[in-house]
Amino acid sequence: MTRQATDHQVATVVSEDVYVQIRVAAALEQKSVSEWFREIITPLAAASAREYAANGLRNRKGRPHGRG
Repeated sequence: MTRQATDHQVATVVSEDVYVQIRVAAALEQKSVSEWFREIITPLAAASAREYAANGLRNRKGRPHGRG
């Protein structure tokens, strides 16, 4: 997959404002958007998913889902 194609994939999953901020951050670090996204966002998303799984599924009131 080309760099341009992977950058386009990143652009399709975030808002335009966020994409512009990612492009600026990537340029400051002299990386492609996809490299920056993979190195910064992917680990954050994985950590968030692990934390969510460790805490179980909870609704806003702190109760397990399905109890109202």
